[in-house]
Amino acid sequence: MESASVMRFLPNRLKVEIHERTPVAFARVGPRISLVDGGGTLMELPRKHKYSFPVILGMNPGEPLSTRLPRMNAYNQLVQELDSGGARYSEDLSEVDLSDLDDLKVRVNDPAGNVLLHLGSSDYLNRYKVYVSHVQDWRQQFQKLESVNLRYDNQVIVNPDMEGKPKAALLAAAAAKDAVSAGVKPAALTTRVGSHDRAIPKPAFELSQKKLDPKAAAKRPAAKTKAKRTKAKATNNTAPKKAASKDATPKSKAGVGSPPAAPPKPETKKSEQLASLPAANAASSKPSPAIAKDPANTGPN
Repeated sequence: MESASVMRFLPNRLKVEIHERTPVAFARVGPRISLVDGGGTLMELPRKHKYSFPVILGMNPGEPLSTRLPRMNAYNQLVQELDSGGARYSEDLSEVDLSDLDDLKVRVNDPAGNVLLHLGSSDYLNRYKVYVSHVQDWRQQFQKLESVNLRYDNQVIVNPDMEGKPKAALLAAAAAKDAVSAGVKPAALTTRVGSHDRAIPKPAFELSQKKLDPKAAAKRPAAKTKAKRTKAKATNNTAPKKAASKDATPKSKAGVGSPPAAPPKPETKKSEQLASLPAANAASSKPSPAIAKDPANTGPN
């Protein structure tokens, strides 16, 4: 109970008022699952009554109510926004992870497979509607849809948590049985690796702003990057040819009093000049069409 009061009315009457706590969710604290009210107070599971609540994660045993209260306020805001349009989206949730208030994570109990959604810290309804409107397309593009990051305004990342494989449930058999009889969804009875226990892999797919809103993206000017790349490639390809021509035709001057010049050597072919270059230059250079057509061009010995 939340509060109780007793009043005496003369001559012989008593009035007792009891205000019971109203559960709003299940809460997984350590190895047990309990009911929790809007202020964070834990209660025992009922014996003969079922609830259709998600399971809240992120609460620790022994923590004070002052620590749980901000998390419960975030949870209450989440449920209020998801149900504000009359669609009752909160009934689709099997888990709500409140361990990081900057990124609330919910697990959707989808018949085709449960999906973990990152909803950030605000605008929960609009972000959830993005998931609802695109989930069928994502299931066709990916063999298995596991998670969707919706916390950013300009992009949606599909399957950022591919390495989060389920682990064996840590609940005791009796506790799991009581949780099922109280209405806990089976998807919430399996523990998973948290985002702080492993490195987050690279996104498998990004839904950019262009795909979210094609009309707005079409108004933006396209970035001109092809011309710069082409110019850079042309510079890299011409550099080895200049080095080859410089090394192949060295210039020398005969000074006064110098020994007589050696008899001129027979003209070497271009293919032999290319072979005499350093290995790095020869590997990065391509023979000109004239060399390719030369029948005597057999390559370096």
